[in-house]
Amino acid sequence: MSSKALTLEGKEIFPLEIGYLPQFAVKKCEEELNETPEGKMRGIQELRSLLQRNLKSKGIDFYDDFLVAYLRRSKYRVKDAQQQILNLIHFHETENIFGGVPDEYLDVPSSKNLTLLPMRCQDACALFLCRWGKDIFTYSYKY
Repeated sequence: MSSKALTLEGKEIFPLEIGYLPQFAVKKCEEELNETPEGKMRGIQELRSLLQRNLKSKGIDFYDDFLVAYLRRSKYRVKDAQQQILNLIHFHETENIFGGVPDEYLDVPSSKNLTLLPMRCQDACALFLCRWGKDIFTYSYKY
C-alpha cells in the first residue's frame, strides 16, 4: 500500500504505515502550538543539548521526529520534554516489555481474534478488527 492518503466518500483514509504528518495535524500544530520551522529547530537543538548533558541520556542519538513528538506533547516546554524522555529511558531500563512477543504466543488461537487493519481512519488512528467467532456474543458492562 502506498503512503499517500486515499479518499472514500470525500474523507481521507490513511495507510497503516504513514511516513508523513497529515495536513490536518500540521495545521493543528501551527494553530495550537504556534509551531514554526525555526521554533521547531530551536526546540530540537535545545532538547538535544539538554539530553546530551544528562548522564542517563548522554550518548543516545535521538531522531528529530522523536524529539519533535515529545516537544509537541509538552507544548514546546523543553524541560518537560526532557523529563518525559528521561522517564521513558528509566521505564525502558526497569521494565521488560520492549523485548517483543515470543513466537509461541503467535500460534495461540486467541491471538487470531484481534487483527490490525492495513489502514487508518480519517483522524489517522489505527484500526483493529475484533473477531469473536460464529456465535453472537454480547458484552455485559459492570461499572
